[in-house]
Amino acid sequence: MSLAISRRHLIATPLALAGCATAGPYFGRTLPPRSRRLVHSNGEEPGTLDPAQSVGANSEIIIGMLLDSLTALNPVTLEPAAGLATHYEIDDRGTRYTFFLRGHPKPTGTRLPNRDSLPAQISRGRKAPSDRIPAVWSDNTVITAHDFVFSWRRFADPATTAPMAFYLAPIRTADARNPAALAVRAIDDFTFQFDLASPTASFVKLLWQPFLAAVHRPSIEARRSKRATQWTEPHDFVSSGPFVLREWKPYDHIALAKNPHYWEADSVDIEELIFLPVADGATNVNLYRTGTMHSMDPRLIPPPLVHALAQKRDFTTASALRTFWFLLNITTPPLNRLSVRYALNMATDKKAIARFLGCGQTPANGIVPPMRGYPPLSELRVPVNGRVIDILAFDPQVAREVLRAEGIAELSLSLTFPALPNIKDIAMILQQQWYEYAGVRLTLSEQGPAAWGQDMIEKRYRHLTQDSWTARCADPVDYLALFGPPEHYSTWTDTAFDQQFADANAMLDPADRMSALAACEAQLIKAMPVIPIYHDVWTYLEAPYIRGLRPNPFAAPQFKYAWIETTWRPS
Repeated sequence: MSLAISRRHLIATPLALAGCATAGPYFGRTLPPRSRRLVHSNGEEPGTLDPAQSVGANSEIIIGMLLDSLTALNPVTLEPAAGLATHYEIDDRGTRYTFFLRGHPKPTGTRLPNRDSLPAQISRGRKAPSDRIPAVWSDNTVITAHDFVFSWRRFADPATTAPMAFYLAPIRTADARNPAALAVRAIDDFTFQFDLASPTASFVKLLWQPFLAAVHRPSIEARRSKRATQWTEPHDFVSSGPFVLREWKPYDHIALAKNPHYWEADSVDIEELIFLPVADGATNVNLYRTGTMHSMDPRLIPPPLVHALAQKRDFTTASALRTFWFLLNITTPPLNRLSVRYALNMATDKKAIARFLGCGQTPANGIVPPMRGYPPLSELRVPVNGRVIDILAFDPQVAREVLRAEGIAELSLSLTFPALPNIKDIAMILQQQWYEYAGVRLTLSEQGPAAWGQDMIEKRYRHLTQDSWTARCADPVDYLALFGPPEHYSTWTDTAFDQQFADANAMLDPADRMSALAACEAQLIKAMPVIPIYHDVWTYLEAPYIRGLRPNPFAAPQFKYAWIETTWRPS
């Protein structure tokens, strides 16, 4: 029976959840599979497996298992670890980066930690291979620095229309008229070098990202010359990561198989990795309970089920670097009036929304979630209509007074949001709160994720749209950069903020840099192009016999380290 048929059966039987509060110590009742086959719910169908075209976890998690980047994410420390590069150097100015790839005869600089530094449950005592052995593609050709030059320039080329291309904005361009002419170079086959326009302390932390992986140039050029139908299809995809693409049945499943040519193949235990594109939360819970899948994306469990599932031993919560918010189109009246935006924020009971979610989410005053060394916003007092008010406070009375002072007795707004798990519930709560606390009528409009995403990118939403951001690295710059150049993700721009942000991000002293970035966030929230709602936590079900799959705040599971304890039995 195909995976699609079994899922349709589960969708049609919602009563499969009945009695979950008394089902026993574990919610999932099956024993470990006999094979080394792991099934993971990915939340939705990926739009692409081309790293240059990807945006969002549903694509990037899979791409990250197919393609390696310069660095990897250390599953314990969350710091950069060895990937296709083993060592790196940064010059005294903090602008020239040199990476030494696997196979380099004499790498210098800082050695990136490898598998040998990991705890036994992850490493399983298996040693990392020698740095001197070149990494190869799944077609057994050597991976070189020239592959990264090609890949990063392709990523930055406007013709590629890469949604995440702004991440390479810190890199200096060799030709100001050609954005693709990045100052990146191959010193030799195993030395990759690039120059930043100014010091950027967070940049090296980002290099594990799947969209910065090297891609196989011959495959892409074959596509250009029409010798291949599509380089990301299973029969054409050439991998550098721990798995290869075996099968892709759209809206059914994606199957990956262990890559025998991977540079660390001896340490990869999972033989087959299956991704299910299931967005419905209740369906995911049913699939897990019946043993059809073993792990899931941490954004999928419906809030009404959390209380019952939280009693189960295979229910897990973990810290997240994700903030949920609503973007405002400040070019549309009356949202072009700052005090109106303040009133909407003060009419939002964020604590009530966090309580509804029920897993430890915290109300958000700003867009940056709690981070070590970063001072959070607690209050922000500004003059409004002749008096000073805290615009971060939940204060319905002041919200109504501000609207009346603006001559607004009735206000109707529209909110668009994507058809993704749990978002409609929060939109409906906001709709109720704004009507009750400020007399604002909010019309809700649900869109397909692709249409919503395109409208948001092109800023076509009339009044408000929903969005969230999961950090790519544990640094506030990853949030603030959305509102500065070149991204200017919202309808708000401010050249003073842009300069303040650039200056803060270039600071070399860590404490000074964090303080300056916090001041940038205060300036952003004072302009209020966004209403932050809550800082998230991850909640998910994971089979107790899965080992080595540690949670991380980026929601980027590292299946490379996963293994199945086949002797596990319920206690």
